[in-house]
Amino acid sequence: MVARVHDLSETEADNWYWKMKSIIFPEFGGLEVSRLGHDRRLDKYRAKRTKDGVKHVTIHRERSYVRAIFNWGVRGRIIAVNPMAGYEMPKKDGERIRPISDDDFQKVLAKAAPHVQRAMLVAFNTGLQPGAVELLSLTWDDFGDHEKVLRITSAKKGGLESREVPLLDSFVEQMKKWRDEDGGSGYIVYWKGRRIKTSIKTAWKTAKKRAGITGRLRQYSIRHRFVT
Repeated sequence: MVARVHDLSETEADNWYWKMKSIIFPEFGGLEVSRLGHDRRLDKYRAKRTKDGVKHVTIHRERSYVRAIFNWGVRGRIIAVNPMAGYEMPKKDGERIRPISDDDFQKVLAKAAPHVQRAMLVAFNTGLQPGAVELLSLTWDDFGDHEKVLRITSAKKGGLESREVPLLDSFVEQMKKWRDEDGGSGYIVYWKGRRIKTSIKTAWKTAKKRAGITGRLRQYSIRHRFVT
């Protein structure tokens, strides 16, 4: 992680760390490197993750992380060979991520907690990324000087550090109502008066369940809806 800190965005680094700590290390952390390619643990891992309903593209990404670490170890002469060299990676699913439909959006919105409703409407009207950097860091100071734009701190993807997104008049009025409710200061999306530091994934899943939506539907699909 230290070696690649300048190559990864903050989001990529967080995802990599979480995958390693919660998934990869518990599965392979106790093995000697030399054993990994010979005891079919990689095949067992793939079968286990597939049985759990994890998509091939995700499994492919997880094992790519492991392979990248081994490649780094070879370059640094920490290990002699990469035990995953020549190992066949699972094919990617190639599934299209579809924008959320108007019907599903309204269903989830109707069942969501107030802070999730805010998050959904902000994402729907600005196309921002629904994570800690872009969505959850928004404060009322970011509601532009003339109340016509929303200033967004961009996720670290190599582009602009921040951007101003123009807002529809109807959403400007909604923002003003929220601001009045909040007293004109603080974070735009919050929980029990406090900043949400990581994500609203749990609350999103709860809203989906209450709305009767059982299929795959991510917060990110709202961003796709904005684009369309």
